[in-house]
Amino acid sequence: MKRAIVALMAVVVILIGAVFYFTKQAQDKANKVVEPITSQKSSSSIENNKNNNSSNKSTHNRAISKDNKSKEVFSNDEWMLMGYMAYARKNHNNEATAKLIEDIAQELSDDVLNIVKNSDNTYTLSNKYGSVNVEVGINQVKVTNDGITINSKIELKKTFGLYKNKLARMTAAIKSKEE
Repeated sequence: MKRAIVALMAVVVILIGAVFYFTKQAQDKANKVVEPITSQKSSSSIENNKNNNSSNKSTHNRAISKDNKSKEVFSNDEWMLMGYMAYARKNHNNEATAKLIEDIAQELSDDVLNIVKNSDNTYTLSNKYGSVNVEVGINQVKVTNDGITINSKIELKKTFGLYKNKLARMTAAIKSKEE
């Protein structure tokens, strides 16, 4: 009888360990964003990274540059635009990237799209259809308020990196409106 109880307890301990192991594996995979992930009806909250200051931003951009084995560095404003455009693509009939960038640039210049910089890495973008919040993280960009859209910076760079000059002009126009 004691052997049966000991054996049963051993099986329970092994099963509990297996559950924790596989749960940890699933969480680790979920935390690694490789492909864009979209959840239209998520009630998850976004943690604000309030410790991100100017010196962290430049260190952060150098780290991204080293990770991508490229000397090309994007500002948080440019990452924000890329994340927003990846999100907005669904509302622009999945347009080609060049056309999408032109449309967003036109919306900015026509004051149809308004951008408010809340902190070094958080923004609120609004138009006649509503507003979204954009948070630029270390490895990803999150767009919230219409579900949650998460894009890795690697994917954003692949999609929008060729348009760095256009993005820089767009961010310069945003900064000039802030002043």
